[in-house]
Amino acid sequence: GLGPLHTTFDNRGNAYTSLFIDSQIVKWNIDKAIKGDPSYIVDRVDVHYNVGHTKAAGADTSYPSGDWLISLNKLSKGMYLPVGPAMPESQELVDISGDKMKVVAAFPSLPEPHDAVFISRQVLAEKVAQTYEIEPTATKLGQEKIVRDGKKVDVYMTCIRSKFVPEQVEVHEGDEVNIHLTNVETVRDMTHGFALADHGINIAVDPGQTQVVPFIAGKPGTYWYYCTWFCHALHLEM
Repeated sequence: GLGPLHTTFDNRGNAYTSLFIDSQIVKWNIDKAIKGDPSYIVDRVDVHYNVGHTKAAGADTSYPSGDWLISLNKLSKGMYLPVGPAMPESQELVDISGDKMKVVAAFPSLPEPHDAVFISRQVLAEKVAQTYEIEPTATKLGQEKIVRDGKKVDVYMTCIRSKFVPEQVEVHEGDEVNIHLTNVETVRDMTHGFALADHGINIAVDPGQTQVVPFIAGKPGTYWYYCTWFCHALHLEM
């Protein structure tokens, strides 16, 4: 084929080579190619478009899984809406578990997709520890408070569906404010946001995490703070 670039492997003695000009992934048998057998080409599949890098699941290890391949395409040619000055590129998921390859999904990506690591989630499952325990120094539910020391104001705040506590904080112009915000959720993926738009603040706080938000209080007025992560049905109340 035209424009061969990168090659990846499965666990059955096959290799998969990207063809940039032909916009294809070619599956070929390694042993047959070494022996000069002209039937070494097993299959071809069209991708969209102009594939560069490609990677089969586990191909960077001694035990590739031989079931999936990702095609990192350089051009999308209008497949997706133009949402900015640069057009999104295209990535495609290819089923390589059988004799024939099959493109099963496509999705946009940032320009110039350049290589990837593709491994099974089971490989990471026992090696990744995700803990969402409340930090020992964090603000606990029912222990929220506001502490003033001259021009310095420390606000010990919690957030949980669907409120911040305290809901109102009164400070003076020029005060040095530190909001110690603790997400007291116990659901592992219940992230909350905290935005104070008039002061250029927008952060995310994961369950169990405490973030300190410093700012200098602006001119007198009412400033709204609110959650910027869609967290539940009453998100707009938060």
